[in-house]
Amino acid sequence: MSYSKTIMKWFFVLAVFTGVFVSFNDGTNWQSLQLNLPVVPIHDLVVKDDDLVAATHGRSFWILDDLTPLRQLDEKVATIEDILIQSKSRSNQDPLNYPIKLDNKIAALAGVVASADARPNDQSYELFQELAAKADAEVAKLKAVLETDIPALNAMLKEAGIPHIIVR
Repeated sequence: MSYSKTIMKWFFVLAVFTGVFVSFNDGTNWQSLQLNLPVVPIHDLVVKDDDLVAATHGRSFWILDDLTPLRQLDEKVATIEDILIQSKSRSNQDPLNYPIKLDNKIAALAGVVASADARPNDQSYELFQELAAKADAEVAKLKAVLETDIPALNAMLKEAGIPHIIVR
């Protein structure tokens, strides 16, 4: 029997008969998160406030303190993602409920330009420059997160003996 908990959309924790495992890439790769936890069956996982709590069999509770840095990183990435793409759409009717984002605007502009028999007009060029500048700004923010925030978080994880995040 196993228990899993989605902490963030890219961060999963799995508890099995022999301990706790973590994935930082949507479950593609799993790493041990045993730390000071003895090899015991885990019967439940819960996030309480900003702590991950595991209920063990016969050993009481095991707590991984303070998931705040992971949540802060997730918020930064989600903010960038929400500007670039519409991440809330789940069905065909959702575009009516959620506004289109940069990727849809660029795709719509490409469709308009491709459908014409003539060269793109000046407004198309101006709109493309405006949308490209906004997209470039968000990509620069994402690069900053990948170059500064991820290494800082990895240093904290290493200090705590927790497996680090690998960006591919």
